[in-house]
Amino acid sequence: MSEDRFGKYLVTGTLGRGAMGVVYLGHDPDIDRPVAVKVVHAHLLDGEHGRAFLARFQQEATAAARCLHRNIITVFDYGVSQNNIPYIV
Repeated sequence: MSEDRFGKYLVTGTLGRGAMGVVYLGHDPDIDRPVAVKVVHAHLLDGEHGRAFLARFQQEATAAARCLHRNIITVFDYGVSQNNIPYIV
């Protein structure tokens, strides 16, 4: 793991890994609750396709945030870490 926090969210473990990123178990200290933090692999943001990949990740965050259904997770936050790694909470 390259960071132990993304924004205000403290990373406490790893929930899963895939070809496009990692989902970490995190903690929101402001309201004392567990969260999942989805992070893009940094190497995918480099090169000629990096901007397009970042745009797709931002669209995913926006689309998921608009979905309100009991079987779809709620998006609480989107941000970019100090190391320029985008994340969705």
